[in-house]
Amino acid sequence: MPADWRKRSEILGQSPAELLAQRRRIFTISNGISLLRVVALPFALHSLTLPADEGLVPTVSLLAFMALTDLLDGFVARRLHQVSDAGRVIDPLADKLCIGMGTIWLTIYRDLPFWIPALVISRDILLITGGIVLVRRTDLVLPSNLLGRLTTVTLALTFFSYVIGWRWSQRALVYTSGALVVASFLVYLRIGWHILRRLEPH
Repeated sequence: MPADWRKRSEILGQSPAELLAQRRRIFTISNGISLLRVVALPFALHSLTLPADEGLVPTVSLLAFMALTDLLDGFVARRLHQVSDAGRVIDPLADKLCIGMGTIWLTIYRDLPFWIPALVISRDILLITGGIVLVRRTDLVLPSNLLGRLTTVTLALTFFSYVIGWRWSQRALVYTSGALVVASFLVYLRIGWHILRRLEPH
């Protein structure tokens, strides 16, 4: 059975009316911006297969566009009062798809260490599985957090360093990204466990 609105409101710090409105919002500008990231992904992956001198400009341009959509979707959602449960699913799934595929392609074509995609994809599979369990048991979508967003930004910077060939920064960014991937997983695990304990019927 879904958790009652009063308990959800207490945990998330929002009124029951707003939580219900967020449930009903689906087709919003902010969610469309998130989907643009997925649309751009095949073109970015293709540009990574090109020789470095030929693919540099289109790859950097596409990565910059995708990073911009990642910044804009949340800002637009808050600014236009379009925060939604659908957006809490679409945005992180778009991030996971783009980052997961990006790490694989960079490992193949730009010598990114193979353990980065292994770590990222393993974390994301566990988070998606945990998110499904959370929705089924509590009817709530796992909320994002600052460390998760910082991890995404650091991974994006790592991508740029490998595309542009900034070898001086690659080692530091790779190990920082790896540490943040693990730390963000632990934080999401703690948040999900806390929600389960508060909302699951005893």
